[in-house]
Amino acid sequence: MKPVQLAYVLLALLFIVPFARADQLEPYEGPWRQGRSNAGDCSKCLITVRRLGINLEVVANNGWRATLRPTPKYLREKSPSVEGEGFWETTIGGDRKKISIKVRLTRDEGKLRMALTAGYPAERRTIEATFER
Repeated sequence: MKPVQLAYVLLALLFIVPFARADQLEPYEGPWRQGRSNAGDCSKCLITVRRLGINLEVVANNGWRATLRPTPKYLREKSPSVEGEGFWETTIGGDRKKISIKVRLTRDEGKLRMALTAGYPAERRTIEATFER
């Protein structure tokens, strides 16, 4: 393959791949209300999922946010998912702290399942929740 042809192929891939991935993100976008959670009921808990380039930004009304990207096909379970990292801003003992988090969202029959892992290894906790439109 000539260098010029290779350049055209690479340029085409730069445009095709992000758009294909962006189409995978559409089902996640929008507002979601928490239904169930292993951290307790919270009828006021909401998350909003917005497009951020080829990624998603998730913002919760209780202080956490994360940037997520599609999980590669070879790592997916049965359902496509998006995952990434962010932080949870909270007040502990009167001090404001940012706790790093990992978030995974999976679509499941019109619902959104979330696994959020927060804290340092010795204190790590995973919160699992289901959200609905």
